[in-house]
Amino acid sequence: MRERRWREEAEYFGRAFLLHLRGPFPPGRYEVQVVEVRRGAAPRPMTRVPIRGRTLEEARDRVEEILRNLVGLERLHALTAAAAADVAPGAEVQVSETAATIYVDLGGAWALREPLALPRDAIDPALPEEDLAARIAAHLAAHLIRAAT
Repeated sequence: MRERRWREEAEYFGRAFLLHLRGPFPPGRYEVQVVEVRRGAAPRPMTRVPIRGRTLEEARDRVEEILRNLVGLERLHALTAAAAADVAPGAEVQVSETAATIYVDLGGAWALREPLALPRDAIDPALPEEDLAARIAAHLAAHLIRAAT
């Protein structure tokens, strides 16, 4: 089977993406480069390396899984920055992750006594934004302190 290259437009979580697909490679693998397409902005690559799968369907499933995580992390960062701007002006939002947990902390002149720890499924972009925003606001209200200088 001869390798081919093609593009597909896709929408995930209300955002537009262009998928650059290649394959099959021996023994039948496929790879996908994902670029976000935004009106009035330059296209933005979403990953540094191609997303791979043993089949075309597996590669597409993997794209959705990775975009669910990336879009969810971006939404978490934006919601935290918006909430922090109200109660901790100038705070730097810091997001880190392990395999199962996402952590949000603040830097600069503000800190949290305890970072916000969320299970990975809590940042799913398919879930209502209001629920996550309320959770962030409650955590900031309970744990926000001025950082020691």
